[in-house]
Amino acid sequence: MAKKPPNVRASVSSAEARLFRNSVSQVEPLSFEERAGDGDARPHKQRRTTAPLIQTPEGIEKLDGDLFYRPGVSRRLLNDLRSGRIRPGSVIDLHGCTRVEAKRELAHFVERSGDLHERCLLVITGRGSHSPDGYSPVREEALALLRQLSAVQAYTCAQADDGGSGAFYVLTGRPSR
Repeated sequence: MAKKPPNVRASVSSAEARLFRNSVSQVEPLSFEERAGDGDARPHKQRRTTAPLIQTPEGIEKLDGDLFYRPGVSRRLLNDLRSGRIRPGSVIDLHGCTRVEAKRELAHFVERSGDLHERCLLVITGRGSHSPDGYSPVREEALALLRQLSAVQAYTCAQADDGGSGAFYVLTGRPSR
């Protein structure tokens, strides 16, 4: 292991110190309003740091941000879902929908997929990066609905190729034991 060099403090001569003090003596701190480019810049978006608090419904074993699963979903099945090894049979894109439209469309989508015995679905909500509040209300509404639907056994954030954090793999049907 290499030795650390000793902490050597560079010495400044009195002439150098005088020169520095003389050169900065006329400097005044800028006020916030006088910053370069502030007049031309667009106002900064206020980013929402946390999602709205969501009450955990009865029967959920784990709810951790972008991961949800019910009791009975095996760890192996959950890992397969997370890694994208279970490929989605159907896809819905909720971009451009209002919260109400998204909720209605997603409920019909999950119901139709259950009729077709689809095991994995891909729900694309977007991340909300273009939203004025910096988060996606459609995404929050969709995830809340997925937790309420009894056909949904688990969901997790999709792999980057399928939309990353703006999309979710949804596991439907009965859990395998």
